[in-house]
Amino acid sequence: MYDYFIKISIRDKEETVHWHDILEVICVLTGKMEVLLNNNKYSLKKDDILILNGEDVHRTEKTGEKKITLVF
Repeated sequence: MYDYFIKISIRDKEETVHWHDILEVICVLTGKMEVLLNNNKYSLKKDDILILNGEDVHRTEKTGEKKITLVF
């Protein structure tokens, strides 16, 4: 059984390389962000959604811009 959660964050912080064993969805509400996903870099902006499969290796990179993201 998994604990499911929804997280809203306002920050420009790098996350180290990590993965989850369940699906993760990132929605950018404002600002911009960059995600390194399985050695590919994706630039996301307001209204973009990125869906990560379980066990996808990923991390976020600092952009110098504050952003608001919804993660679940």
